[in-house]
Amino acid sequence: MSIVRKFKVLINSKKIFRNWLSAGIKYYLVKYGLVKGGISIRCNDKKYILSSKAYFYIVSNYYRGVLRV
Repeated sequence: MSIVRKFKVLINSKKIFRNWLSAGIKYYLVKYGLVKGGISIRCNDKKYILSSKAYFYIVSNYYRGVLRV
């Protein structure tokens, strides 16, 4: 995946999550092994903890148009 597409996917995730920027940063930190743990997201005033794979699938499929909010 190119850096431009990664950036577009990250920006597009602001339509899904309230804390899209911090969740995106945490995703990349977890992905590259700099931080351990799950990714905390906020959606509809609720907080969820996702694995990096689950976060990737949600954001990627939303960007591709498979998921809708």
